[in-house]
Amino acid sequence: MRVVAKCRECGFSNPRGWTGCARCGALLGPQNRVASETGSDQITTRFELPDASSAMNPDGATRVAQDLAAPVADARPFIGRTHVSSQLQAALDRASQQAMPALVALVGESGAGKTRLLERIGQDAARRDPPWELHYASLRSPDEGPFAPVSRLLLDRFGITPASSPSAARAQMASSVGTALKTGDLTRVTEVTHLLGYVAGVPFPGSPVLAALGAKPTVLRERAAEAVASFVQAEARQRPQLWLLDEVAQADPAFWQLVAALLQTDAPLALVTTGGPALAEAMSQFRDEAVLIQLAPLSRQETVELIKARLPDLQELPEALLSALLRRSGGNPGSLDSLVSELQEAGLFVADARGTHLDLTRLETGDLPLTAADAVRTRLASLTPAQLEVVENAAIIGERFWEGAILALSRNAAPLPTSTRPGVVLWQDDGDTFDLRGTLQQLTDAGVILSIATSDTPGLDEYTFRRGGFRTVIYDSLTDEHKLAGHAAVARWLGITGAGIEGKAALLAAHLERARSASRAASAYLEAASIERARMRTTMALRYVEKALPLLDPEDPAALLDALHQHGSLLTTLGRYDEAYASFDELLRLAWKLDTRSKGGAALNRIARIHRQRGENHQALEHLRMALRLFRAADDLPGVASTHDDMAQIHRLHGDLEPAFAAASEALKIRTVTGDHRGQGLSLTTLGRIELDRGNFKQAQSHLSRALSLRTEAGDHEGAIQTRISLGRLAYQRGHIGEAIRIFRDALESAREMDHRRFESYLLGHLGEATMASGDTEHAAAYLAQAKELATRMRDQRALADVERNLGLLALQRGDQSAPQTLEHALELASTYGTPNAIAHAHRARAQLQARSVFDPSNHDPGAAERSYRECLRIFEETGNRPQYARTQAELGLHLLERQQLEGARTLLAAAELALQELGLPEARRVGETLARMTQA
Repeated sequence: MRVVAKCRECGFSNPRGWTGCARCGALLGPQNRVASETGSDQITTRFELPDASSAMNPDGATRVAQDLAAPVADARPFIGRTHVSSQLQAALDRASQQAMPALVALVGESGAGKTRLLERIGQDAARRDPPWELHYASLRSPDEGPFAPVSRLLLDRFGITPASSPSAARAQMASSVGTALKTGDLTRVTEVTHLLGYVAGVPFPGSPVLAALGAKPTVLRERAAEAVASFVQAEARQRPQLWLLDEVAQADPAFWQLVAALLQTDAPLALVTTGGPALAEAMSQFRDEAVLIQLAPLSRQETVELIKARLPDLQELPEALLSALLRRSGGNPGSLDSLVSELQEAGLFVADARGTHLDLTRLETGDLPLTAADAVRTRLASLTPAQLEVVENAAIIGERFWEGAILALSRNAAPLPTSTRPGVVLWQDDGDTFDLRGTLQQLTDAGVILSIATSDTPGLDEYTFRRGGFRTVIYDSLTDEHKLAGHAAVARWLGITGAGIEGKAALLAAHLERARSASRAASAYLEAASIERARMRTTMALRYVEKALPLLDPEDPAALLDALHQHGSLLTTLGRYDEAYASFDELLRLAWKLDTRSKGGAALNRIARIHRQRGENHQALEHLRMALRLFRAADDLPGVASTHDDMAQIHRLHGDLEPAFAAASEALKIRTVTGDHRGQGLSLTTLGRIELDRGNFKQAQSHLSRALSLRTEAGDHEGAIQTRISLGRLAYQRGHIGEAIRIFRDALESAREMDHRRFESYLLGHLGEATMASGDTEHAAAYLAQAKELATRMRDQRALADVERNLGLLALQRGDQSAPQTLEHALELASTYGTPNAIAHAHRARAQLQARSVFDPSNHDPGAAERSYRECLRIFEETGNRPQYARTQAELGLHLLERQQLEGARTLLAAAELALQELGLPEARRVGETLARMTQA
């Protein structure tokens, strides 16, 4: 059974938290709002709650969405919204008649009537024959989770509450999935159940399904979306379903991926989403499937109709009042209705035997609420002192607030009871706790706040404000002294009691900052950044580091040094090299002032990497040599090892494989002695790349496989992507094109998940090259165009040179006239910014172009291709790149054969065949067959 509000009058199961039955309109009392069959076991593990780290913004820029509070017995007419209601009903008709999904988006500002429209379409679906099954959830915060609000919807569907034990929840899910899928295949039921648990946030410890996909987050999300779709399809075929998804404009891409999967089902399912203007952009990906409805402001006539609907016997509506209401509400139905309601409470409208009239004396005093803020202030004036104290304390806590935090604020502001035995008295008298619960219930009944989560942990029952903007007005009315003391008290409560609150570190940091405890706030923000980085949420991690930096104590240079290092690293990951350089430069200067050689070396290392990405290898080596001196002077072995690894990579790029191998081997030796498994993964990756260049594929595979295992075990997400790129290159070099494409695609999704722009650029380039080799020129063009855009944006000239070369080869393959110009530009870029190997590849690409035109009458230089191939061979020989040297020999041999230079061709092809066979490369067979035909001829 779902967690529902089950009507005792008609038996219809409404979405959880609704106060009126969608089918018959009966009021749903508290005693029948939740019904479940999950058992009464106490919870032992809290399920994930939304991260409210951004809820501290008193301006309301980021606010917790209102959830689970939709009264469905509202009979007010839909002024200006009748046509929208008709479109929604038409969507239900289509879904029902065609047994296909329908998607509708209602776009409008807060108060435009979106939630009321959801209520009305819910009523229509519930009153059909047979009635549709209703599900409702809203997005409380962009940080609530990737699949929110579907995750919360599924928890309700499976009857899972905070009081459910994880074991009971898992059993309930498995039972429901087996029933819906109508299968006895335990493997299939297990797979779907565990993937649904991943979406809903229900833990399945030791799950073989999730473990197998854990290192492939993108594949995991795809499979999870498919699992939800298969389950929903099975249930919808038994009974049509209507999903009401409120305020989802800021939902995570994973949510929209799930929506896309639901749209591929074959069952009567209607999805109605709402949100602000940003929803229209999010829905653009469903342009062919979705119906987009923009909720326009009310017209002047519609405003009059709404006022008359609220006051049907109103005798007059002066033009001045109507104009004021129009101007103040902006045509927003919610704002207008709220203002009219507050004007009623303020006594502007007086009823007598003749009808309702205006009290003109009140209108002339100018003290009536004619703005949304005025309406809130009027509502506040009607609260009792106890109620006002609670909402003021709640406003200090945030858009989300907890019973325990309010109690802590209240007790901090009150004097301790006097007694000869205060310890006993304090804990015996829980009167203030019961009083608070009564006040919270009063405020809930009055529509000021609403409950959004209950907990078995005392004090962690969670609430939010019922109306948008309510908290902002309250918070702004408080004195600075009140706010300061309040935020300090909330911070203390969070530090001791808030262990079960998701996003605690960021929330604590915000309160500490407003309590003017800057250094502690900075530490909390940095902790939050570390948590986000571990989740591969790079942008969020950077946001928290940037909040921390101005709060750090100047007398705590160690914290500042670490923060600057983290700041630059995150910026580098995002491809913002100029800003990262500035951060590392500041780190370098501060380290010099403090004479800390280790930190100075770290800054130099990071700056060197930026130079390396831009193809400025001379500057990179200069910085690394100085870094090595500093690390050795500080006896910093990890720093020495890191610098050796960086130097090895530059030597390798220059084709100096022996010094590269020596440097990487030295780094690995140090890291093995110091037990640095994470660092060993980096050193082994470098050694694997060197062996790949040498053509020692078996040794390269060994190094890279071990590196990937170490980096995965260490939770080094960035390093794991780096190693997977190398494994993809290894597969490509060995001619395993399909495997290479698969590896690159998986790594690309991981890079995108953590916003790693540099890796994303490289992987798009590699995918373009690999898909072009497979003959898929359409996808190759798309990948390369994206790679070029990213490389250009980051000013990564080395990556740009490779992309331009592949674009030229693609143009050549397609017979495009732009091929010569593009390949010449690629050679120019490689010669200026690239490595010797990149220059060699550019020469070979130009040779392939020149070889195509060798018999063209307009070609006045038939030997140009051979010269380009010879230059390519010279460079590959100098750099020790055996695989590419052998491949170039084969290409030149075939070119000479076409030109009837048989002896030269035979010599080159024979040498190439031998080398290719030794390396185990697939081209050996083609070369051997060519030689055999030459002998027969």
